Amino acid sequence: MKIRVRDREQRKALAVARHYKSKGYVVRSQHGRFMRTPKIAGVRPDIVAQKGKNTVIVEVKSNASLQGSFRNLTKLSKWVKDKPNYRFDIV
Repeated sequence: MKIRVRDREQRKALAVARHYKSKGYVVRSQHGRFMRTPKIAGVRPDIVAQKGKNTVIVEVKSNASLQGSFRNLTKLSKWVKDKPNYRFDIV
């Protein structure tokens, strides 16, 4: 049975969120039992992890969904660009 792309992305996002939590970050995520992420630049990212002054915004994408997400990824990337202590990761 073929695993659907979205299911794989959700499982990976949950694993990434748990990883940040294990490193002491306060995590908000669209997946699992985390508080829901806020909208940023009109987009609700998969994960927002904060530790001290540092904030990491994470989008989890498969090859199949990457191209269709270009607009949202660009919005998030531009929003983070000039923010000190912010980082944008695509997993």
